[in-house]
Amino acid sequence: MNGVLMAIKRLSKRDVKELGKLLNISLSKKDIVEIIESNNQKLVRINGDINFFYLGERIIPTLHYLENTETDLKSITVDKGAVRFVVSGADIMRPGIVHIDEGFSEGDIILIREETYNKPIAIGIALLDSDSMKS
Repeated sequence: MNGVLMAIKRLSKRDVKELGKLLNISLSKKDIVEIIESNNQKLVRINGDINFFYLGERIIPTLHYLENTETDLKSITVDKGAVRFVVSGADIMRPGIVHIDEGFSEGDIILIREETYNKPIAIGIALLDSDSMKS
């Protein structure tokens, strides 16, 4: 054994309904929703796809989920020169940003997109609100 402990819990229909409300997504009674816990990680799997993960008490969508779903998350767009650094985990610096959506606050979950195809490349937590970021 390599020391990995994993627990998978299938949510009840009532819990699925509550989770859907919490995440503001549409889940049916037929959806199979599971919480997977493994060595300090907690994931939400819906119908076999890992679509969300926990960051502390916050539930964050995965890039896979966001690529296949319309979202109302605010976003920032980075130029093509910043993409390779962002996908490698670098912080996003103002010179690499080409567009900032209006109306997000410090601490909000935001989507980072690349400018050519507007494709999501990362998910972040805003260290500044959108107005401060623009200035």
